[in-house]
Amino acid sequence: MRDSLLQLEWLVSELAELYNPKEAHLWLFSRHKQLSGKRPVDLIEGGETEKVLAITRQA
Repeated sequence: MRDSLLQLEWLVSELAELYNPKEAHLWLFSRHKQLSGKRPVDLIEGGETEKVLAITRQA
């Protein structure tokens, strides 16, 4: 649980550097080609935060 929270905290800080809050919300709930059409929020809920983090590193 702790590791998941730390990953989520890191993701939020990464998104804050790239987007304003509205844009970050849209990014989290939109489907992404790099995620095979999945939404980042769905991967996060499924415990696959690392895949989402990998996408933010490419930006």
